[in-house]
Amino acid sequence: MNTTDKTIGIIGLGPVGMTLAVHLQDAGCNVIICDNDPIKTNRIRNEGILLENVIHRKAKFNTIYSTAAKLLQTNPDYVIIALKTYQVDAIIKDVPPENTSVFI
Repeated sequence: MNTTDKTIGIIGLGPVGMTLAVHLQDAGCNVIICDNDPIKTNRIRNEGILLENVIHRKAKFNTIYSTAAKLLQTNPDYVIIALKTYQVDAIIKDVPPENTSVFI
């Protein structure tokens, strides 16, 4: 798989979502991200994602969405939902199964 040809959407920017976003972007994937917390998304827009402690990395992202529906409208090749289990039901109904590979 040529990673530069694939767009990966990540919904949920907690520890797992942020770590995946940074590493997938480092691997050459086009990564688009989404979180519904406006404070978090604004901070990421301005400062990027900073991974600290065991892993030390910082990454900037060009495409950040505040809703899963907006991210899904871009029709990414893959979608990773990195949410708490109680949040998944609210998102999964918006995922178009015919066009997207989804990982929860």
